[in-house]
Amino acid sequence: MVVVGLDQSWAATNTAPSIASEKSAFVAYAELTDKATKLAEWIQAQAQGYQARVHDFQGELIVLHYVVAAGLGQMGINGQVLTPGAGSRCRITTITTDAPFASDEPRDFGVTAICDECKICVRRCPSGAIPARRSEYRGSEKAKLNRARCAPVVAQTHGCAVCMKVCPIQRYGLGPVLDEFRASGRILGKDTDELEAYDFHGVHYPAGELRVSPMSSWRRRASCSTRRARIRCPARTGSSASGARRLLRWRAAAACAHSLSLPA
Repeated sequence: MVVVGLDQSWAATNTAPSIASEKSAFVAYAELTDKATKLAEWIQAQAQGYQARVHDFQGELIVLHYVVAAGLGQMGINGQVLTPGAGSRCRITTITTDAPFASDEPRDFGVTAICDECKICVRRCPSGAIPARRSEYRGSEKAKLNRARCAPVVAQTHGCAVCMKVCPIQRYGLGPVLDEFRASGRILGKDTDELEAYDFHGVHYPAGELRVSPMSSWRRRASCSTRRARIRCPARTGSSASGARRLLRWRAAAACAHSLSLPA
């Protein structure tokens, strides 16, 4: 098994959740697949006639434990592999082959200690899908995400990626984060808008504890929009004052529904 990784755009990732961030993920996957394909072709071209097959990011393999076993990173509390240089911004693919490559080994980069102290992603997740404790799951010790909460946000919010965006290792790299933690006991960037703040469906959420779930808040606004959009125009019966008031109330409700319309 050969594990191949490629970082997606730092600048785009730090705008998440956004179209730019989601696009950067797919661009990275396309470039990664191209590079992995060339590597597989090189393996197949060797005189010994080795086999090599690339698995894309929607393939049948579960790759996280292979990434850890290859010594490329460690499991983060957000359920993703964090590499020292890019956190979970590193996109991964694999190549299965019968070529006799030397095996690498897992490495302790210090990610686990940082995640246990940090947990920014736990408190900043728009739907509260990230647990604060790890457990054994599919061969890896990880925080098992609540997919029933996570998947709808990913589908409706440009891939979300808030847990990736607010990770200090992703933004600053592991070296500076470890240096700050060893010197002061603090997590670099924690409680700052630079690291933690994001916009979610038109609402800005500054750093700190989320008093209201962004996903719940958006659903309430969307539900309000839907209900008001269904209001029917009252019949115009004469020119009575009550009829005029009903018409004005309907127009106000229709305007509210328009201003709170569901995002595309």
